[in-house]
Amino acid sequence: MGGHAYSSYNNIQQKINDYAVYTTGGGDNIVLAQQAAKYLLGEFKLSKKANFQSILGDVAYFADQKNYGGFNPHELTKGRSFKDVTLQLDMLKWLSIRTMLNLESKLNTNQKKQAWDENQMDIIEATEVYYYYNVLRIFSDCVQTAENSIKPLLTDLVQLFGLTALSKLIKEFLIAGFISGEQAATIKQEHLSVCKKVRASSETFVDAFNYPDWYLKAPLGIRDGNMYEAYFDVINNVPDARTTPFWNDLVLPLLKSNL
Repeated sequence: MGGHAYSSYNNIQQKINDYAVYTTGGGDNIVLAQQAAKYLLGEFKLSKKANFQSILGDVAYFADQKNYGGFNPHELTKGRSFKDVTLQLDMLKWLSIRTMLNLESKLNTNQKKQAWDENQMDIIEATEVYYYYNVLRIFSDCVQTAENSIKPLLTDLVQLFGLTALSKLIKEFLIAGFISGEQAATIKQEHLSVCKKVRASSETFVDAFNYPDWYLKAPLGIRDGNMYEAYFDVINNVPDARTTPFWNDLVLPLLKSNL
C-alpha cells in the first residue's frame, strides 16, 4: 500500500482511510472554523454585556478578558516548566483572549463583509487557539480522574498534547510577547523530550485500542512478537502457493547477472 507503508493484506490501511477523512477535509474544516468564530465572537461580546458573570462552559474563560489590561506575560512563565499543563492552559487562555480582542477590533467597522473576508487568517487562528485550549482542558480533567495505574502514562500524553499545541502556536506566542526566543527553543526541546518518553510506551498506547490480531491481519504487529514466523506462515498458507511462472525465466536470471 505504497504511501501507507503497510501490506495490502492487513486492515491497517483501511483504518487509516476511515480516519483520514476527518483530518484532510480542509475545505469543510475552514467552513466549520468560520462558523465557530461567529459563535466565539458572539460569546465574547456577551461576556462584556453581562459584566463577565454569565458565561459558562467552553468559553467561561472569556470572563478573564476584564483582566487582560493588567496581564503581564513575563510573570506568567516565570519559574514554571512548559511541561506543566496548568502553565500550558494559562498560555493558551491568554493567547485566545488576545486573539479574540484583536479580531473583534479588526471586525469593528462599517464594512463588515469586507473585514470578514480580509481577516480570514485571524478568524481561523482564533478558533484554533480556542480548540487547543478546550481539548487540553478536557483531556487534563479526564487524566485527573483516571485510575492510578494508568495516570502516569496519560500524564505523559496530556503533556505531549499541550507541548504540541505550544509548538504549533509558537509564532503567535512570540508575536504576542508571551515568550522570548530562548523560551521558544526550550519549548521545542521539552516537546522532543516528552516525545521520546511517550515513544517508550508507544506499544502500550497502540494496544489500548484493543484491535484483535484477526482484525489487523498484520503479521508485523502480532501480539506474541513472532512476526517473521507469522509472516511466512501467511505466505505458505495461501491456497496453491507456488513460484510465479515468470520467476525462473525472467527474475532469477536478473538476480544472477552482473548488472
